[in-house]
Amino acid sequence: MKISSLPLLTLSFFLLFQTTAEAKNKGISNAQLKRAKLHWSHFQDAGKRYRLDPKLLLAISLHESSCRVTAINKKNRNKSIDVGLMQVNSWWFPQVKKYTPNLNNLYDPRFNIHVGAWIFKQCTNRFSNTAQAIDCYNKGAPRAKKTSTYARGVLNKYNKVKKINIH
Repeated sequence: MKISSLPLLTLSFFLLFQTTAEAKNKGISNAQLKRAKLHWSHFQDAGKRYRLDPKLLLAISLHESSCRVTAINKKNRNKSIDVGLMQVNSWWFPQVKKYTPNLNNLYDPRFNIHVGAWIFKQCTNRFSNTAQAIDCYNKGAPRAKKTSTYARGVLNKYNKVKKINIH
């Protein structure tokens, strides 16, 4: 290693350590932060495409799946299942099939994040109240409330994510 690259290496380590320490202090685990960074460009792309805050999309993913690509939930009361980073519910599968015949594409991080953003955009178009739009993402429009444990959980994560430099 050249001596001249030592300051750059030290700065890189400091920034990585600082971001990790920031995240830990904000209640986001190192593993969650690592997964968030891995998929951050997809959250940014989806946010730009659907005019949504990418950090809010990330907060939904962290709340839903801890930002896990292979997450699956089969324990819904209505027997539906949730798939991937954004936990896209099987209720949406018929509409998703219009864009891809293979539902396994929901395990592709980019596709799953874009589908989740598309669903959430429909909720924000319907509800001007952010908490109600978040609850709509979780329960569907007919049952969405302005206050819910789910929405509070996502907004709590969002407030933590906003304070972290994810790059």
